[in-house]
Amino acid sequence: MHYKVFFVDFGGVLVLNRVKEIGAYFDRTYGLTKDDSTNTFRFLHSGEKSDAEVDRYLEEHHIKKDVWQKYKAELFNSETRNEDLINILEDAKKSGIKIIYTTNNSADFIKIMQKYGLTELPHIIVNSSLLGVTKPDLPFWEASMIEAEKLCPGIRKDEILLIDDSDVNTESAISFGLGAVLYNGKDADEIIKLAII
Repeated sequence: MHYKVFFVDFGGVLVLNRVKEIGAYFDRTYGLTKDDSTNTFRFLHSGEKSDAEVDRYLEEHHIKKDVWQKYKAELFNSETRNEDLINILEDAKKSGIKIIYTTNNSADFIKIMQKYGLTELPHIIVNSSLLGVTKPDLPFWEASMIEAEKLCPGIRKDEILLIDDSDVNTESAISFGLGAVLYNGKDADEIIKLAII
């Protein structure tokens, strides 16, 4: 298949972290489950939230604010650039493939990109916190498709490859009609290299 556009997730793909290890520690130590953290991030990424809204959400879901702050700090402190994939995507861009970040990151995503020196790689960014919808929901893929069509008029869904580290996101993208690679490191890098050809 000849892909014209790559939809690329940011956290866990372009920027790697130790989410599994940190999540397991916080579950054992503080009772902050994977569902708790996933659902909290989903809430945060569905649009800009005030401090009061976040505090209310944490309280309603029995998540201690200090535990959540520690969890986020540990997670963000564990982040590193994924140099191997970045190099592959730079080659893809040189070959004419358009790069679109499809992210559930916060509204200050530009600062995060700047921190890791990743502002020049994407042609466009689709950020759920600005849309008010979250990946993997259908409206997110519809909005992403509109952006892809701006870069490549007439593009078909099967000419787009999602690169994401979430099973739920990749399954949703496939259901929508996109190609998808579940990002897991070196094996996924090899698949992505083949998709450039």
